[in-house]
Amino acid sequence: MTRRLAPRVAAAALATLVASLLLLPGLAVAKPATGAKLAKCGKLKKKKGKKAKARFRRCLEQNKANRIVYRQLKNSRLVGERGDGEEIEDVYCANGKWEARSTGSYGTGVATGRWWRIADARVRRGGKWINAFLEGQGGYRIGLQRRGSQWRYGIATFDRIEDPGDVTRTDAARECRTLEV
Repeated sequence: MTRRLAPRVAAAALATLVASLLLLPGLAVAKPATGAKLAKCGKLKKKKGKKAKARFRRCLEQNKANRIVYRQLKNSRLVGERGDGEEIEDVYCANGKWEARSTGSYGTGVATGRWWRIADARVRRGGKWINAFLEGQGGYRIGLQRRGSQWRYGIATFDRIEDPGDVTRTDAARECRTLEV
């Protein structure tokens, strides 16, 4: 014996199914914010002690360093060569879009994404000396260094920058307006 649903119940179930299919993709595709990776430092309590104050201060300094590097890299193009001979041509836009082209003995590879951020930056001399990691969509991670006016681009291995090579940083604001990802 088969059971039939009442027409009202069937219509309600169908409406719920259609609504969930339309709403779920928008909820499931949440992306991280483009920019500096900021830790939540919390509030500093007066009675917590020296270790808590030091931890709070380090957290604030890390967030500040990440923001400094992000401001220097947004809307930029990096062109040059890594230390292992790989030719690099990357664009990082303030709106989150990025494109990385690398050419080596195997050919040209292109990676793109809709968000990127700076993580684990170390800044000295007012932003003239930098070690930072740039993270992007799909597990993309590179190491960047700045020594005065010279930028360097390398492979990110754990918390180290391997094979850094000299790159030139130029403004790419015009190109970022038309970059399709």
